[in-house]
Amino acid sequence: MSMNLDSNVSFSTKSVHYQNKSDDENEEEDNKVISRSVSCPKVIESAKSMSDDEDHDEEKTKATNSVSYGSTAHYRAGYSTSLHNYLDSGVQTARDMKNRTKDKVNQAMEEVDRFAHKVWDGRWRVVSFFQLQEWQKDNEFLHHWHRPQIPSFKACLASIFRIHTETGNIWTHLLGVILFLGICVYYLCLPATQFINVWQEKVVFFLFFLGAVLCLLCSTLFHTLGCHSERVHKIFGKLDYSGIALMIMGSFVPWVYYSFYCDSEPKVVYMTSICVLGVATIGVSQYDKFNTSRFRSFRAVIFASLGLSGIIPAIHIAIKHGFMPSLTKGQLGWLYLMAVLYLTGAFLYAMRIPERYFPGKCDLVFQSHQIFHVLVVLAAVVHFHGISNLQKVRFLHGEQCMAGD
Repeated sequence: MSMNLDSNVSFSTKSVHYQNKSDDENEEEDNKVISRSVSCPKVIESAKSMSDDEDHDEEKTKATNSVSYGSTAHYRAGYSTSLHNYLDSGVQTARDMKNRTKDKVNQAMEEVDRFAHKVWDGRWRVVSFFQLQEWQKDNEFLHHWHRPQIPSFKACLASIFRIHTETGNIWTHLLGVILFLGICVYYLCLPATQFINVWQEKVVFFLFFLGAVLCLLCSTLFHTLGCHSERVHKIFGKLDYSGIALMIMGSFVPWVYYSFYCDSEPKVVYMTSICVLGVATIGVSQYDKFNTSRFRSFRAVIFASLGLSGIIPAIHIAIKHGFMPSLTKGQLGWLYLMAVLYLTGAFLYAMRIPERYFPGKCDLVFQSHQIFHVLVVLAAVVHFHGISNLQKVRFLHGEQCMAGD
C-alpha cells in the first residue's frame, strides 16, 4: 500500500510538472508517447479502428450529401413535371371549353335558323306602319295590316293568299297578267285571213301584249317580294318602273303603225321617238332615290309625261284627217279615254287619295295604289279595244290607202 501511494504521488507530481512545461516540450512528450504507442500492437489496432471509423463517417457523410442532392434533383424534376402536366391540363381544358362553346353557338344558330323558317314560312303577323323598316315605309296614311320584313321568298309568295296592305295591289295586276296572256294567245292564233299583212300586224300586237304583260308581271312581283329585304325591294322596284315604261312604249307601236299605215316617214319618226323616251325613262328609274317615297310625285310626272308624248302624233292625225274622222275611223276617242284613265290613276297615286282624307280607313281596300292598278288595267283594255278597231278598219279597206293617207 505504501508503494501505491508513492506511485500515485509520483504520477501526480509528473502530471503537474507536465502541465507546467512549454508547448514545445509538450509536443516532444507527445511524440515520445506516440512512438511508444506505435510499438504496442494493441495501440496500433486501436488506431486503425479509429481511422476506419473516421473513413466510414466520411463516406456516410458523402452518402448523406449525395442522397440529399439526389432528393433535391428529384424534387426539382417532379416539380417541373407537375408544372408541365398542369399547363397541359389547362390547355386541354381551354380547348374543351372552346369546342363546347363552338358547339353551343352552332346549336344556337341552328335553333335560330329553324325558328326563322318556322316564323317566315307562314307564321308571321301583320304590323303597324311604325313597326316597319325604314325602307318599307311608303305611305304613312296606311296605319295597319302591313307585312313585316320576310326574308324568305317562299313565305313572300305564300303571302299572296294572306290579307295585308299589298293583297289588293298583288291581285289587281296578277289577274291583269292572266287576262292579257289569254288575250295574247287568242289574238295571235287568229287566222291569217283576218289580216292584210299577217306577220307585221301580229308583231306589232305582240309588242303591245309584251309591254302590258311585263308591266303587270313586274308590278305583281314587286308587291309580292318587296318585303323580303331592302336589296330585293330596290331591284323589283326598278323592274316595276321599267315595266311601266315598256307598257307605254308597247301601247304606241300598233296605234302609230295603223294611223300612219301609208306614211312611212312619220311612222318611223314617232316610233323611234317613243322608244328613245321610254329607254331614257327606264334609265332614270334605275337610280335608288327614284324608288323612295320622297320622289313619288316626280315618278308620277315622269310616267305621265312619257304617256302624254302621244299627244303630238294625235294632233298630227287630227290635222291630217280632221277631228271627227280621227275620232271615229282613227279611233282617237279610245286613245283619249286611255289617257284619261292613266292620268287619273297617276294623280290619285301621287296625291294618295282617298287615304289622305281617311287615314287608317283604306288599309286593305280603296287605297290609291289599288285604284291606280285597276285604272292601269282598264286603260290597257281600252287601248286594246281601240287598236283592234283600228286594225278592223284597215282590214276593211285592204292594202289600198284611204283618202288622206
